[in-house]
Amino acid sequence: PLETIINDKGESIVVEPEEEQSDRFSILLVGTDYQPDVHADYDLSEYNASIVGFGVKPRKINADAMVLVRFDQKSKTIAFLPLPAKMRVSVGGIYTDLSAVYQSKGIEYLCEEVKGLTGIRPDYYAVADIPQMAAIIDELGGVNFTVPVNMYYEDPSEELEIRINRGSQTLDGETAVKMLRYVSYADGDDS
Repeated sequence: PLETIINDKGESIVVEPEEEQSDRFSILLVGTDYQPDVHADYDLSEYNASIVGFGVKPRKINADAMVLVRFDQKSKTIAFLPLPAKMRVSVGGIYTDLSAVYQSKGIEYLCEEVKGLTGIRPDYYAVADIPQMAAIIDELGGVNFTVPVNMYYEDPSEELEIRINRGSQTLDGETAVKMLRYVSYADGDDS
């Protein structure tokens, strides 16, 4: 049964009793666009005045992929909820993409936004950049995936070349990351 409590702001909140919550937990998985081997202009400070008199805006790290995973140990189920990176959210009265919340406010604030959107505050989170994601997939021995379309794309500025044939296959880390980066679907986001 659910319980209603009043928080410190006087708002009513419906919660699950502690004994039932202990059987469930959630993890927010975040994949960032950080690629230090491709872009040398990352500056994790807020402002870089390396050119006298002119500020140089550093490359920011965004959350490109977000998935909320809910584990229920009692029923032995796992539920996945992908969160669109381009979903518009209000942060301090200003609308921005959910992906930008990570770079402007940090992971804890992103977790609060996820709670506002889904009603579930992640108990844990894991953040991986592109090289880390490839390494994780390689450590797992690859991932079995049915590639929906032939994927061919080149971006010389990032030294990126994607050539993946359609069909069921096991993808190594590098190929899986390329597949995730591919956006040139007929009805997809090709910006």
